[in-house]
Amino acid sequence: MNQAPAAAKDAHADAAVETVARQVLGNCPHHLFQWPPLANGEQWTSLDRQQAIHTNILKWATDYHVLPNTKYLSTFLRRYVRMIEEAGEELDEDLLTFHCDLMGQGAADTGDLPHDFTLKTYFLDSRVSDNYVTTMESANTISGGTTGLKTWPASLSMAEYLLTHPDLIRGKTVVELGSGVGVLGLVCARLSAARVALTDVNASVLSVLEKNVDRFRQRTTLPAAPIEIHSLDWFSVEDHEADAHLGDVLLCADTVYDPDLLPGLAHCLHTFLRAAARRNRPLAVYMATAIRRESTFHDLNDRLRKVGFAYRIILDDCPPMRFYPDEAVTQIAVLEIVPVSDGTGVGGE
Repeated sequence: MNQAPAAAKDAHADAAVETVARQVLGNCPHHLFQWPPLANGEQWTSLDRQQAIHTNILKWATDYHVLPNTKYLSTFLRRYVRMIEEAGEELDEDLLTFHCDLMGQGAADTGDLPHDFTLKTYFLDSRVSDNYVTTMESANTISGGTTGLKTWPASLSMAEYLLTHPDLIRGKTVVELGSGVGVLGLVCARLSAARVALTDVNASVLSVLEKNVDRFRQRTTLPAAPIEIHSLDWFSVEDHEADAHLGDVLLCADTVYDPDLLPGLAHCLHTFLRAAARRNRPLAVYMATAIRRESTFHDLNDRLRKVGFAYRIILDDCPPMRFYPDEAVTQIAVLEIVPVSDGTGVGGE
């Protein structure tokens, strides 16, 4: 079994090191990176702390093949080394060797990764442990003409919501719309779902998704649900496709960012809800989205109401707290799609 980077037997593997591990292995943007405070006047520039970062983060990630790309690591280490030198501390030999090896590779060297891609690791427990998922993702906002090759903040918020409410999916078949690189789906597989079906439509996205699922299957040492991958076009999905892919829970995250996609998303949701009604089968639908434009939400609500549904806000103002997104988004909502007649607190009322 993979030993977590902050193994309890290491005296330096404490909560502060875990916080750094989450940020580094999650590719936290450098301008958002924060060094957690240390007790008793200790400094991150000390030799002990340098050794802890090398052993519990860099060496562990190397051994288990989850290192971020060279560009990200080089920038992190360059800043850290400068901080150590400015403090007048001696550089740890192992840390210096690791840094020099990276500089020798060059920032453009991505190893076995595609150009401008990186590996991001998301730890699922409240403490850093063996329970994590790693995905290959684009380091850019747009890659190959799509935004689907990176993980967006709302996916992380939805994952965190499910981590604190696992009964929503435990023992159930989960279907995700617009799965992207697969972080949310992999989290569901770890949370004792019975089966997970991931869907997207872009060929490049589906290819990366396949690679991430294969990696997950090969490297996971903990129980996980079986995972399927399907191509699904929101605009043209038909009843027979919804019947074939129907589950107990339907998830979508960061799927409301583009108003041009709303007609397709509303059609897709309606098609799945109609399939569930034909089978007299309950279908819970949850959506997480960053609130970027209020008008987009009004449009979503209008389109849902035309087919008899609306959204109910379950959780408002819930940016990721355990994971580190690529941007500092503060307003993210988790929604449930419900019949218009179902209670109060529904969007648009």
